Amino acid sequence: MSLKVLDATLATFDEDFEMFRIESPQNKDNFIPFLVDVDSSTNLSWCPSCVKAELIVYKKLKPSSDDITLLRAYVENKPTWRTPQHPWQVNGRFNLKGVPTLTVCLVTFHL
Repeated sequence: MSLKVLDATLATFDEDFEMFRIESPQNKDNFIPFLVDVDSSTNLSWCPSCVKAELIVYKKLKPSSDDITLLRAYVENKPTWRTPQHPWQVNGRFNLKGVPTLTVCLVTFHL
């Protein structure tokens, strides 16, 4: 099994998602965990649940015999995430209600 991890932010998500789509194995389930950014002043996550969830995701995916790509999408800092206008909360594409959130993404390819 191969586990490839890519990172995305609000600012770079579209480009990073395109890379995710390209690098994801065809017709395999791949994952997008929505997590919080690390606080630059403490180098720690402000969301303990995100830390726990990420560890569980890795623990469950590593034994898989499939090739898997993981796109970690970071929701930014706490004040940005808490605004009701956060793009991933109001965007119909995701409609996030909380973090951490794990989505399964079936990547399709069009020739």
